[in-house]
Amino acid sequence: MGMLTDVGMVKGMIQTRTSMGPWKKYLEENPFDIRRAYIATKVAQQLTNTTLVGRPSKPRDYRAVDVPAKTEVGPSHGVFVGTKTY
Repeated sequence: MGMLTDVGMVKGMIQTRTSMGPWKKYLEENPFDIRRAYIATKVAQQLTNTTLVGRPSKPRDYRAVDVPAKTEVGPSHGVFVGTKTY
């Protein structure tokens, strides 16, 4: 694992308890090619369904029911979210 992202991928595999299946043999032969196994076993998709504490995620109810968000774009914020075409 030569890169920091590789360590994060291994952590994700452990956290989701992903079965490596046929990738186990591949990783034994190519221990530095963790990315292929990470993508093939769909670890990222599994991680999006959980929070950092390992419980299923749930939406946070910051808004009242049936009330749309009202966000005013100020001049400094407009630089990042403006609708200008260049």
